[in-house]
Amino acid sequence: MPGFTTQQQFVGYSDEVLDVKFLGKDDSHIVVATNSSQLKVFELLTNSCQILYGHTDTVLSLDVFRKGSLFASCAKDRSVRVWQMDSDSGEVCCVAQGSSHTNAVGSISCSRMKASFIASGSQDCTVKVWNLPADLSTTGTDMHQLTPRATEKAHDKDVNSVAVSPNDKLLASGSQDRTAKLWSLAGDGNIGLLGVFRGHRRGVWAVCFSPVDQVLATSSADGTTKLWSLQDFSCLKVGLEIECAGVTEYVTEHDVHTLVAHAQIDIRRVTMRPVLKVVGSDGLVKLWTIKTNECVKTLDAHQDKVWGLHGSRKDDKMVTGSADSNITVWLDVTEVELAEEQAKQEDQILKQQELSNLLHEKKYLKALGLAISLDQPHTVLTVIKAIRQVEDSSELLEEDGVETSSGSERVAPAVLCGLEHQRQKLSRCSGRPAGPPHAPAARGAAAVPGRPKPPGGTHPIHRETHAEDRQPAASLHVLELHVAEDESGRSAVQHGPG
Repeated sequence: MPGFTTQQQFVGYSDEVLDVKFLGKDDSHIVVATNSSQLKVFELLTNSCQILYGHTDTVLSLDVFRKGSLFASCAKDRSVRVWQMDSDSGEVCCVAQGSSHTNAVGSISCSRMKASFIASGSQDCTVKVWNLPADLSTTGTDMHQLTPRATEKAHDKDVNSVAVSPNDKLLASGSQDRTAKLWSLAGDGNIGLLGVFRGHRRGVWAVCFSPVDQVLATSSADGTTKLWSLQDFSCLKVGLEIECAGVTEYVTEHDVHTLVAHAQIDIRRVTMRPVLKVVGSDGLVKLWTIKTNECVKTLDAHQDKVWGLHGSRKDDKMVTGSADSNITVWLDVTEVELAEEQAKQEDQILKQQELSNLLHEKKYLKALGLAISLDQPHTVLTVIKAIRQVEDSSELLEEDGVETSSGSERVAPAVLCGLEHQRQKLSRCSGRPAGPPHAPAARGAAAVPGRPKPPGGTHPIHRETHAEDRQPAASLHVLELHVAEDESGRSAVQHGPG
């Protein structure tokens, strides 16, 4: 009897999502740390899931190396692990592990230029740097055992976050002791303290280097995010001082700085990207601009704290994970929206040119409909005045291609509906109630042949604006376009008295 092999595996409830990262070639997968000792790797195209075993207690943090096929994890079991994805099959296996901390390991960061080392921060108040072997390939169940090349008692309390600089020469750490520190990794086997960033009033949850500037970003449980100079360790910018706590990604590109903050959030993480992305316990993802401290975008998809956020290498999408057990992939549609807006503007320009041509050719009825569709009340008024000045309106309508006595186009009702829409819009803008068309303000219109008069002597679609109803600058005078029906029931357009 032939054996069975697993083709796809689907996993449901994920419990609280603590961290999430893109993984694989072209960010085809995501790796998720939930409230569990197992990791989950999802293929985005099929939702097929691999479950990774190795840690013996809850996994707290993840980080991915530059090429995307290698990533590291740390957990409450006091260990760090390095995992590798096979580029062909997509299978993931553990290739290295290290156990040297004496308490839970809460943060991990990978080298940026090449896969040469990882840095970890722990509740034992230490920071460790682990060298990776040049060849991480393994055979069978064997895996490389990691030993730290450097250990430093970095803070007086728990180390909440560590980050490696883009050039792999600096290391930043943030602690519950309310400070962030900058360390040098240039020495052989040593970590050298370069400076201390002081200013937060509560524990520092996250640190992150700018990819382009000599700037470090920190976020804290005191509700602020701060930008620091790496030259003199001075504070360059303080974020919104509201009771918040959950900046996930901070980005700065050239002279553009973005800041994120949420109400009632723990600021847990900061990451520099071309755009600032921030999440928190309010379940929202927000983008803030530093120059004006203005929220430029709010994304709402989660019902509970959002603790994990990661941007793709191309910065065209991001993924968020929340305590509501949901994982959401977001696509950047900025370029699409800009293209749609540009196409809309081009269409408006073409229609505006067409309107000018129709007015020049004195095709007023077509111009009237186009002006209504362009939402230009002043132009509508101008066209109506021009129509009223024409002595023989029937001739005018025939020139516009409208049959006045037995026409099948029936454009008059559509035009009148457009005029009624303009009337209601102007009434809303002026603060005056529009009222039903047969209201007292509409009295005085001529009767319509072939139809009974409604109470008050005015047909519902016929209106005339009186002097007491006129509004300065934004008034709309409605021409009496009467719709009559001949014996066959077809509509005919008649021009009312001027």
